[in-house]
Amino acid sequence: MNENKPTLVIENGVKKFRSHGYNYNFTISNGYFERWGATKEEDPDYSPFGFEIADIEISASSSTGGGCPVSCPMCYKGNNSKPGIPDNMSLEIFKTILSKFPKIDGLYFACQIAFGITAVGSSPEIFDIFQHCRDNNIVPNLTINGSDPLSDEHIDKLISLVGAMAISVVSPREENGYNLIQKIISRGGKQINIHYVIHDKSINKAYNVCNVIKNDERLAGLNAIVFLGLKPKNRGQSFDVLPTTEYVKLVEYCIENKIRFGFDSCSSPKTELAITNSTKITDELKENILNCCERCESYLFSWYCNADGISYPCSFGEDKEESIDMIKVNDFMGDMWNSEKAVNWRKRLFSLERECPIYPEIRI
Repeated sequence: MNENKPTLVIENGVKKFRSHGYNYNFTISNGYFERWGATKEEDPDYSPFGFEIADIEISASSSTGGGCPVSCPMCYKGNNSKPGIPDNMSLEIFKTILSKFPKIDGLYFACQIAFGITAVGSSPEIFDIFQHCRDNNIVPNLTINGSDPLSDEHIDKLISLVGAMAISVVSPREENGYNLIQKIISRGGKQINIHYVIHDKSINKAYNVCNVIKNDERLAGLNAIVFLGLKPKNRGQSFDVLPTTEYVKLVEYCIENKIRFGFDSCSSPKTELAITNSTKITDELKENILNCCERCESYLFSWYCNADGISYPCSFGEDKEESIDMIKVNDFMGDMWNSEKAVNWRKRLFSLERECPIYPEIRI
């Protein structure tokens, strides 16, 4: 028996990967994930075996619109609600791309896929795609616009298939999002979050949303609010990135009011700064939170592919960074994960201490 050979098994609902310098545990039922190196104290710089989580867009607005229920003013994708036919990734193409993912001992190395959609109803094969993930021991997650007109049947199917669901709450339609959250939770939904984009014009409303979370019974079963930093791309260019000092105040407010919050990896440096300088929490809690912070993980632990099967370091780098056509990839590790494009990206990312190489505006 080769003790240095990587192994991957599922035991008691936990996906366990073991190798000499990189290891993980992933609890399938609740998404709990932990990673370590040769020892529990070591934190690997990247995964040499492929990505832990994928971000795959399976529904996007075409040039004539379609699919998305609303046209959010800060949408970095530029999706809109004008009549038209949305671009959807078919189940066949999804299966083709998934089949190229790295496997260890017959199991896919990846644990989760975060799906990008314009609306649940816009993708006719969305539930077949989610079921295919589950059949292969990969947990699907997704974000739903608060104005997505979900039927009870859609909600029940989502609850049965996905791990975490996030509801995007957008002003001035916050009530739509709150009511949808209540409906999903009332039908048995777990791990439900709010996604809220933070920028110079949305910060005041962010405090309002936090107060609703604290006081509104409709959100009693909510897991957390997740703050997403503005990306100055497409319609997002109409706004300014929130200054770091204001972001720190928002984190302090959540801590002081015991509001559960999360953040995207793009905002991790600002969150780390807020936690480090906080006077509201103990040193022990600071350490625990900082251990959970993860700066940009693109091409380190995560991977993105758009609805056309084209891969970029992340969705925000679409049409800004070098791409790789996944349909043409034969060997994922050789042609993608260890390609010159991916290696060069990692070098840039590490040179900036894993702050964004694409948008200098969002760095601290």
